[in-house]
Parts: sequence; C-alpha cells; structure tokens
Amino acid sequence: MSTSSQWQLLQNAFLQNRLSHAYLLSGAAGLKKTQFARQFAAFLLCECSPRDRAVSCGQCRSCLWMQAESHPDFLLIQPIDKSHTIKIDQIREMTQKTAQTAHAGGYQVIVISPADAMPMMAANALLKTLEEPQGKVIMFLIDNQKSVLPATIVSRCQKIFFSSKHIDLRLHNSDLTLRDQLLKHLDDIQLHRENPIALNPAWLKISLENSIQMLILLCVDISRIQLSVDAKHIINHDVHRQLLKVAEGICVLALQKFIEKLLEKKSMISKNINLNHQLCLEDVFIEFEKCSQMNARS
Repeated sequence: MSTSSQWQLLQNAFLQNRLSHAYLLSGAAGLKKTQFARQFAAFLLCECSPRDRAVSCGQCRSCLWMQAESHPDFLLIQPIDKSHTIKIDQIREMTQKTAQTAHAGGYQVIVISPADAMPMMAANALLKTLEEPQGKVIMFLIDNQKSVLPATIVSRCQKIFFSSKHIDLRLHNSDLTLRDQLLKHLDDIQLHRENPIALNPAWLKISLENSIQMLILLCVDISRIQLSVDAKHIINHDVHRQLLKVAEGICVLALQKFIEKLLEKKSMISKNINLNHQLCLEDVFIEFEKCSQMNARS
C-alpha cells in the first residue's frame, strides 16, 4: 500500500502549523493504518528539526524511546483481553495523561486501534476529550470501516482515507462519463447555473453505490488539492483544473462535512437499507449547495 499522499497531507499540515487535534484513519482492515500512525507519531516527536527531514531521524532520544515502545508522550490504546473491546478505564487513563504537560514539552500522540472496539461508554468518555482538546495533543483513531463509530465521534475528526493497492482506480469510459457529469454538476451548483435537484436521468440507471463512491473519490481529490498535496497523488489528475475550481468554491471544513454526508449514505447502502435512488441523490446535492454557501458566508 502506498501511503505517500496521506503522509504528505499530514506533513504539510504540520509544517504549516495547522494539524487537527484528531484524525480518523479510515480504510479496510489490514492496510497498516496503525503502523502509519505510529510512524507519523515518531515523526512528530522526533527531536531533530522537521524542516530537515521527511521522516523521523531514528537516532535521537525520542526516536529511541519510540523504538523501545517506552516514549512517555506516546500512548497506543488497544483491546487488552479476549473481549476485543477497549475499556472505559483505558480512555479515562488517557484523559488523565493528556491533561498533564508533555514530558518532552512538545506533542502528545494518542493512537486508538481500532476505534470501533470502543463500546458506547468508552466512546462517550472519548467524546468529552474530543470536544475539549487540550494543548498539543494529536489523536489518531483507526477505523476499519465497520460503520459502528458514533457520528458524534466521526464528526469531530478529520478523515484520511486508505485504500488497497489491489483496488483498480483506473476508470472505464462509462465511469469517466459519470465522473465528468458529477463534477460538472458540482461546479454548476457552486456557480448557481443548475438546480441541485436537476438530476441527469442517466444517473438513476446507474447503481446508487457507484454514484456515491464516485462522489467520494472526487471529494477526496478536492480535499487533497485544498491541503496542497502533490498533484501526482490526485486520482483524477486529468481533471485537475476542474477539481481546483470546485476546491476554491468550498472551505475545508465544509467539504469535510459534505464527505461525512457521503460516507453516511455509503454506510446505509452497505447495510442494505433501502434508499430511494432519486431522493438520495437530491439530498446529497442539496447538502453540497449548503456546504458551498458556508464558504460564501465565511
């Protein structure tokens, strides 16, 4: 699995001093998301100048602590018994730890893996911490896309998506047509050239799941453009100019809100909830119009 685009996204945010306090690393199980989080934690905690390196140095005191799994400012929370659940006491201990000043005076990094192993009581305890972030605390929640994380948790994290290298991202002609039509509709909505619910009849003949997934891929690219990720990591690089136009018409937080809406729809489809095809797409595009208007008001 290539994680270069995800790494660059976080590294750019760090160098520009705009890291979020919580990230949801979302993707199927087995994609080494926990390993990725640990490696980025090592990068954050490394004592060498971040502008002189792309990864952790591996030699400073902090890096040696990470290698020995004894860093005082790093905490990995995982299920500890055969119940395969993360206990509320583990979350409470984490809350107490992050309320204290970092040992090395820099960041404290928490990795919860998998976050969907938290029962409701533990999730509610974590929610309080997410609602009132303290100091330089960065959390990585590992999401294996089982669609069980409470929406209140998901909405307070910035999402970073991981996909398997075995997934073929090349688009066939029919997919390209759908992609271009959907992207144009997003652009037309922003420019008030089109009513959000003026759907192309052909879209109703395509599976709803395909349309939602295509919108997710487009929005992930738009998000990457907003975060100044290298153009080579844009999936739909051939329509970069059109993606850039849409990116300029919606703020980062509003786009994340729209992506959450798409993920909710995808989750409902995966659970075989019977959605009205037309009403679902209309709801999605109305939400996009609202999110774009947030940018106009800001």
